[in-house]
Amino acid sequence: MRRVLIADLIAAAKALASIAPQRRAQTMQSWLHQTHAAHRYTKRLGKAHPNWGIGTLESRLARAALAARPPFDLGDANMLDALGHVIAAL
Repeated sequence: MRRVLIADLIAAAKALASIAPQRRAQTMQSWLHQTHAAHRYTKRLGKAHPNWGIGTLESRLARAALAARPPFDLGDANMLDALGHVIAAL
């Protein structure tokens, strides 16, 4: 997996915020696994993975068909919980 930037944290938190809290940890682990696999794919073949991007969380989640994502608002308890799951997983 490539270096994690703030855009990756925000993208993952926004995506997780639309998922039921009890499924967040498992979903985040799955995304991390897919992101790592996409990075290996990109390094080996020199092109983005067709479903998982180039090995960043942001590129993985840009390809995800998720429900409408809420705005990134640190005053929202749901968003803070989602961000906490992202940070814990990393």
